[in-house]
Order: sequence, then structure tokens, then C-alpha cells
Amino acid sequence: MGHYYLARVYAEMKRFDEAKSHYQTALSIRPHFEPALLDLALIYEIQQEPEKAIRIYNDVLGLNPSNAEAHDRLGQVYIRQKKLSDALNEFQAVEKLTINNSEVRTKIGLIYFEQGRLDEAIAQFVLVLSSQPDNDRVRYYLGTAYEEKKEFDRALEEFRRIAPTSPLYVDCQFIWPTSMKKQNKVDEAILALKEAIKAKPGEADLYRFLASLYEKLNQFEEGIRLLKIAAEIAPKDEKILFNLGALYDKAGDWQEGLRQMRKVLQIDPNHAQALNYIGYTYADKGINLDEAENLIKRALELKPDDGYITDSLGWVYYKKGELEKALTEMEKPTAWPG
Repeated sequence: MGHYYLARVYAEMKRFDEAKSHYQTALSIRPHFEPALLDLALIYEIQQEPEKAIRIYNDVLGLNPSNAEAHDRLGQVYIRQKKLSDALNEFQAVEKLTINNSEVRTKIGLIYFEQGRLDEAIAQFVLVLSSQPDNDRVRYYLGTAYEEKKEFDRALEEFRRIAPTSPLYVDCQFIWPTSMKKQNKVDEAILALKEAIKAKPGEADLYRFLASLYEKLNQFEEGIRLLKIAAEIAPKDEKILFNLGALYDKAGDWQEGLRQMRKVLQIDPNHAQALNYIGYTYADKGINLDEAENLIKRALELKPDDGYITDSLGWVYYKKGELEKALTEMEKPTAWPG
């Protein structure tokens, strides 16, 4: 016991090699001491030696097949190794050994979800919610499973039951309006996002998403208005500024679009899309062609396989009258057609 407790102290201090040494000494004296075996396996997990951890957990289960903790930990190791069927077996064992173990049922549901066994995943999540109706995390999983099954009305019903006070509320506001968008129910998605903004007026991404819906309807001015609000909330968010620049360009104000793209580069000088956007705009307008070439080449260094950027470089060469170079770029397999 002295070696065991000393090992635990070393483990708390993150002096894992010394902890292992004392756990092993304790086990040499008492080979079937389950607490020491479990602690030693956990250290192997921490030190990224999963096979050793698996071996120890199986040793524990060989001694005591009813050790729910060993089954649970072994299942988690299998999940990290993407061995979902093995993990499922362990969690099902835990479920049999414990009563109303909602956390284990949730894990089983998530494994079913990853395996595409959606009906079985839904059954597990529903079972958890029957005893924990306020479990927003599991309700979120349930809504996502319905959405994956394309049962959009049932998904929406679950997402709507998650209160604005929940940390998952904002995530829900992206999932089910996206489902509506896929069904071409853009007007309904807009209404849903407007309600979300009323509940969470300080969430910049909600404005960004709503702006994208107005962009789909070619209502660029409304999209710009929303993105400007988002930029006030999150002035350093490069995604918002990039989208704002692109929307200004679509609305016909390409000069303001360029100004927004330069703001993106002030935040992230290696933003390949912004570099390409500025370069392509210059080329399209037939101005600053040398600078356009340099910008696009920088973008291509960052994303060498991006077809849009390759196409932009070809367009610059075309505008400069360097037709052979233009042809070379545009005939590359990565070049974006059109």
C-alpha cells in the first residue's frame, strides 16, 4: 500500500515514470490489486501507449468481468482508436452492469450514429431523455440523428426544445436553418434565424448565416447590412470580413469589396482566398497586373492545389498578353473549369 499511495502522489505531480515504477512494485507484491492496475493503465493512456492500457484493462476484466469501470475505460480507448465495434461491446457490458447509466447509453448512441445505425442511435437518445428530459446535449444528438435521417420536422421539434440559455442553442440555429435551406425553405430559415438573433443578439455568426440566406435571394444590400452588424460585434473575424467583401463585390461596389479584403489581410496576411480575391479583381479590371500576379502567386504557395487560384493566375497572364503562360496554367489538372 505504501508503494501504491506513493505512486498516486507521483501521478498527481505528473511524474509518471516514477509513478509507474511504484505501481509496478506494488503489483509485484500483490498482482491482482485492481486499483493499481486501473491507475497504471490510465498512465499508459496519458503517455499515448494505448496497447499497454488495453492489455491491462483486459487483465482486470479477466480477474473481474463485472468491473464496469474497466469496461468503460476500455471502451473509451477503443473509441480513440476508431475501433467502434469493440467500443460498443464494452459499453454494452457497462450498460448491463449498471442501472440507468445515461452516460453510457449516450456513448452507445453516438457509436450507433457513427456507424450509420440511426434508428438504434435514436432509440438510445430517447431512452436517456425519458429520464433526463433537460439533457440538452442528448437532445442535440437526437435532433442531429433525425436530421441525418432527413426527418427534418422531427429534428426541428427537438432543436426547438433547446432553450436560448443552453450553450448548444447557437449550434442548433445553424443546423436546422441549414436543413430548411437544403429543402429550399429559405423564407422559413430566415424567420428561424431572426428569432435566434432576438434571443442571442450578440452572436455574430447568426448574422453571418442570415446574410448568406439573403445573398441566396440576391438581396445583397440586406446581406451587407447584417454583415456590418456582425463586423461590429466581431471586428477581427476574418470570415465575416471576407464575406462582407465578397457581398460588396456582388452588389457592384468592387472598390469597397477590395477594402474589406485588405482588412482580412491585416488580420491574416496569409489568407489565401483574400490574396486571390484581390489579385483576381485587379486582373478582371485590367489594373495593377504585376501586383495581381504577385498576390496570386503568394496565394498559390499557400494552397498549391486550389483550382480557383490556378485559374486566377492564368487569367492574369491572359490580361498581361502572356498567352503561353496563361494556357499553361489553365491546362493544369487543378485549374477550375470555366
